[in-house]
Amino acid sequence: MMRFLPLLCLLTVISGLAHAQVPAIPSTDRARVVVLTDVANEPDDEQSFIRLLLYSNELDIECIAATTSVWLQDAIHPEKLYERVEAYRKVYPNLRLHAEGYPEPDQLKAMTKRGRVAFGMKGVGDGLDTEASRAILEVLRKEDARPVWVTVWGGSLDLGQALWDRRNENARVEVNRIISRLRVYAIAGHDDCGQWICHNFPDG
Repeated sequence: MMRFLPLLCLLTVISGLAHAQVPAIPSTDRARVVVLTDVANEPDDEQSFIRLLLYSNELDIECIAATTSVWLQDAIHPEKLYERVEAYRKVYPNLRLHAEGYPEPDQLKAMTKRGRVAFGMKGVGDGLDTEASRAILEVLRKEDARPVWVTVWGGSLDLGQALWDRRNENARVEVNRIISRLRVYAIAGHDDCGQWICHNFPDG
């Protein structure tokens, strides 16, 4: 019996560690994230969003926007995002048992925004701001030195509109300062807004 005691003690320690709460990453070390998604175009973005929620305690998610794309030019589906936030709500207490820092479900729901139902630069211009573009502008206005990572899973129309409005409301020097904090990763170049952003903000 004594020879099995060390193994029993080890298993007890491992079992305790499995249920221990993992400390959260300090907020100053987390990446600030904005997500633009043509969710419901195909299953990949719904799957990616679930994975994002699973790791949301390691990020500072500041805006989630339902957008159009080359494959979804005349519709957006924020309801698909809301559905998954509600599923997240059900497992949220269990997630909190294992790690700190998970955002409240209502917080995620509040930051989920509607983009414009239009395709590319046809939906960008004076007076064409959207719920999503206004939310992105609020992110850009924050006094926070950390970069803002914009992950463009679908179209970039609402990011383009935010930059259009930001350029109109500020001096060029101020716009360049804001742009320098942007880190945009666009998958597949779903519309012509990406080209417009690169052409008009080459120093970003």
